[in-house]
Amino acid sequence: MNDSNIIEYLKGVIHSLTDVAIEQNVILIFVSTLRNLNTSYDKDVIRSHLVKFLLLLIKYTPSRQKVSVFFDELHQLNQNFKLVIIITGIDLTRVTELTLSSQLKIDTKCLTDHSTIFTLEIPLKINHYENKSAQRYERIRSMPYYLEINNRLTSHFSKIENFIKHNAHKSSEEGKFLKRVNLIVTTYLHNNEFSVEKLSLAMAMSRTQLYRKVKLLTEMSPIQYILLIRLQTAKELLSVSALELNISEVSYKVGFISNSHFSRAFKKQFGVNPSIYRSKNSESNM
Repeated sequence: MNDSNIIEYLKGVIHSLTDVAIEQNVILIFVSTLRNLNTSYDKDVIRSHLVKFLLLLIKYTPSRQKVSVFFDELHQLNQNFKLVIIITGIDLTRVTELTLSSQLKIDTKCLTDHSTIFTLEIPLKINHYENKSAQRYERIRSMPYYLEINNRLTSHFSKIENFIKHNAHKSSEEGKFLKRVNLIVTTYLHNNEFSVEKLSLAMAMSRTQLYRKVKLLTEMSPIQYILLIRLQTAKELLSVSALELNISEVSYKVGFISNSHFSRAFKKQFGVNPSIYRSKNSESNM
């Protein structure tokens, strides 16, 4: 538990998602008339609920629209607080995934200008239901359904580009999870300091939870999966001769600060140096 300014913490959580919103061409802001409000709260609980809901909300928000998050009120007696989220120019009240996928109490309302208001009640600390959910996740890891996912991923996706593309189009729960991971990683791809810690923060999960789920679905650790996306993106950039990017520029764009490290990683993954790959690819396109 943490006893500090919850307003400042909420502001930081919202700010951590601005790059994701920008990638979707959505404006995301946090508004509060209060600057300081000290209370006791669990950072992980708040981040988990809020990030999960906002990532899904950003996905459904049309381009060039605004998502405004307002701090409403704190209920010390009920151990929760309210946030009011307004999305301009779109009626999202019929998107049931936004409410059904969350454990929060959420009220929705559509205004006359077709803007949507979501009122969220977020707990200040973990409750009994969330403890049971964590236990449930541990149980389902050994279910035949998830074991079959492992077998399918291992045997079918010999080409990593097919693996990544397939994940982006899956509609099941594991597909949605990996799609969120892909979105966050590609948003921060250029940042060489983007790490598993930052991915777990954006996913509203602990490092242990993230490791278990990514490993369960991909047979890779999160750091291996991030590297996979970096290298696959580099391969795609090298394949587009019209971009005329040199190896250093490609390396920088996918988050490597050392050309030699990039070349070694690329050759280990694809069996060929990036310069040779680009040269052969250019010849085949002539």
